[in-house]
Amino acid sequence: MYESYWRKMGNKCDITFNGDESLSYFANGKSLCWFLESKLEEQIKRLHNVVGNVIVDDHYIVVGTGSSQLMQAALYALSPTDQLEPISVVSATTFYSHTAIPSIANHNVMLFTISKCTSHASSKIGWALVKDKEVARKMTNFMEISTIGVSKEAQLRAAKILEVQ
Repeated sequence: MYESYWRKMGNKCDITFNGDESLSYFANGKSLCWFLESKLEEQIKRLHNVVGNVIVDDHYIVVGTGSSQLMQAALYALSPTDQLEPISVVSATTFYSHTAIPSIANHNVMLFTISKCTSHASSKIGWALVKDKEVARKMTNFMEISTIGVSKEAQLRAAKILEVQ
């Protein structure tokens, strides 16, 4: 959908990585989501503030490898820990609206992806805005268990794309 726009942007989204950069899994030891690159966090907040669809200041940001991983992390975080048997999960069919969010959203867990706002599906970056600190911590823990975080290169590429957009 945005292919002609991105072709016009040319090299404005180019980024270069040196071999000695991003050696550690850690990106931000002060953040609950310790593998979230600060540049991506900054651009996520800027995007939502410009668009006005979510108030990010009262939510924690958890980055993931797309919406599928974030959905799994949310299920993990929201599932009761005292159950001996598996529990059934009932959900409406996934729906991706083609129209903007009509008013400021303020849900407990909200998922967003780079592919929906810029058409860069191959970057496989998504983020959750989570109200509850414990739920955000458990979602981050799921990411640790499943992938030890999220690719720094993909995060920095996404941050650059959001910055230019």
